[in-house]
Amino acid sequence: MKAIQNKNQTAIERAQRKRIEGERSSRHFCASPSCFDPRSPILVGDLQPVLQASVGKAKMVFFHSECWKNQ
Repeated sequence: MKAIQNKNQTAIERAQRKRIEGERSSRHFCASPSCFDPRSPILVGDLQPVLQASVGKAKMVFFHSECWKNQ
């Protein structure tokens, strides 16, 4: 028999899943020239996608949250 959960219990479970997912590595690397760790993949929770407009086609680049704030 499955136990009935209230809203707070399910919210706690969702928050735990989101925290665990944020600790996974993405397949993207930081595009900042002053990045503190440019060769390691950015964690999903720290990923900052930025649409870079240029002549022709727009391009999506990725930064660490701290690198993006310091630009």
